[in-house]
Amino acid sequence: MHYLYRKRFYLILIFVFCASIVITRWAKLPINDPTYPPRSGVYGDAWSDLNVLSAAQQFKDFGFLRSYALPVFAYKGDKCLTGTYVYTHYPPLPDELAGLFAMITDSGDIKVLCLFPMLVSCFFFFFIFYALQKISVDKTAAFVSATLTVTSCYFLCWADDLHQHVYGEFCKWIYVLLMFIYYEKEEKSNSLLLLLFVLGFINSYISYEHILYYGIVTVGFSLVYTRKLFCKETVVLLAAPVIGYGTHMLQNHFLFRTWKGVLDDIRDQYMKRTQGVGDNFKMTSDKWGEIPDKIDTRFTRTFFINTYSFLVLLFFGFRLLFRERRKHFYIGIVLFLASSIWIFFMPEHVYFHLFTIKHFGLFYAFMLCSGLYGYWLVLKKHFEQRHKLFLSLHSIFILYTVGMALFSQVYYVYLKFGYGFPVLGINHNLY
Repeated sequence: MHYLYRKRFYLILIFVFCASIVITRWAKLPINDPTYPPRSGVYGDAWSDLNVLSAAQQFKDFGFLRSYALPVFAYKGDKCLTGTYVYTHYPPLPDELAGLFAMITDSGDIKVLCLFPMLVSCFFFFFIFYALQKISVDKTAAFVSATLTVTSCYFLCWADDLHQHVYGEFCKWIYVLLMFIYYEKEEKSNSLLLLLFVLGFINSYISYEHILYYGIVTVGFSLVYTRKLFCKETVVLLAAPVIGYGTHMLQNHFLFRTWKGVLDDIRDQYMKRTQGVGDNFKMTSDKWGEIPDKIDTRFTRTFFINTYSFLVLLFFGFRLLFRERRKHFYIGIVLFLASSIWIFFMPEHVYFHLFTIKHFGLFYAFMLCSGLYGYWLVLKKHFEQRHKLFLSLHSIFILYTVGMALFSQVYYVYLKFGYGFPVLGINHNLY
């Protein structure tokens, strides 16, 4: 009981710390200015926030029916729609949520509108701790992993973001936890399956980026637990993103009046994204060669454990799971495949958008539980044996890991673009 109260005390302290960082960023840093360095790159999505603000203000002033609940960009909130355009190439749920909140609060101020995703982030914070406690191999390692997740840029730097990032990540965490619960039960629950279906629909209506993620997780869990590719679960759950995508296409149909117009619009945008317009978006062999380095840099900027240290912990984590929890080992592989699929499906999007590294967030936290625990067992063994060579290597590894965290997270996230902003300057080194 004493241990439980102590853990709750630490949890409250961590929440207060994270909330203070988020509130500081929300109050000090311009949210929707894409020309402002601190809000570009992995520390925000200013272009998208600017567009969501436009949509929210338009919904507040004109309602949802005028644009068939599709976002209108380039709107200035002045009741003048000249020069604006309806955006048909992305699921509109984040824009609709912002518009609904703008109507409720009767405000088009972005600082006010960001209060809603910040509220959602509060629930997301506690859910991360809850989910990892449920699926981890060790409760203490799960608590440490959750702490390293919520105190990193992955959580902190997007908690006040208007676009899809908080909603999408939160839904993925809920979906994966419910998949664990569903398949671990001997008697399968139809109500839980329905809830999973709803989550699949919602997240496909939040972002295209998560559709393939959901597909791989859905099929992967089925293969791990039932060894079946086609079953009731996969058929029902894979139908959800199809319906979600279809709902968006139906909205586009109301706008274009014909299905030919819808298909031409989507095909045109897809070709621009994949084939490029001039040099924009077009992938070349040189750009493909840069992707590994970009992933390394972005991973270190986004997560508390840097890329190379995480690979070491990943080895210990997979080894532990393979020996003790074989199903969790395979789920780790499923989460890795789901996290990386977007790189191969839309490499140009990954190349230009740094926030796509966040797809690895759930995989990172899940494997960090077993990785930390597995590494601790090895460290403890070497310490008891007084093995000088291994202890020296452990010291180098730990100092390197802590040093990288101090630079990429403590300095950049907590100080330079947090408590110390703008005293430490606004220039950044994110790429």
